[in-house]
Amino acid sequence: MEIEAIQKLIEFDEETRTKVEAIHQKKFELKQEIEDEKQRLSKTAWEETNKKVDETKKQLDQQIAQNAAATESCFQDNSMRLNNMFQDKKEEWVDMLMKRVIGNDSQ
Repeated sequence: MEIEAIQKLIEFDEETRTKVEAIHQKKFELKQEIEDEKQRLSKTAWEETNKKVDETKKQLDQQIAQNAAATESCFQDNSMRLNNMFQDKKEEWVDMLMKRVIGNDSQ
């Protein structure tokens, strides 16, 4: 009788150890799955963020190029107008300066 009780106790202990090991293994596997999912989500989030940053950078580069072209065009127009104005008024201004320097200003 005592031997049967001891054998049942040993069997129960072995079953319990097996169950505990299975639970520990399941816990380890779940932790690993959680870590894998966490890394996957982090990677996905960074990929999306980098994609948005690249798209925004591309848009800003295009805007900068457009603004630079518009600025260059405006500069060329203004430079041409200023040069034309100088050419038109050059003689008048030279005469005016000469009169003031020489003193032939009729005041």
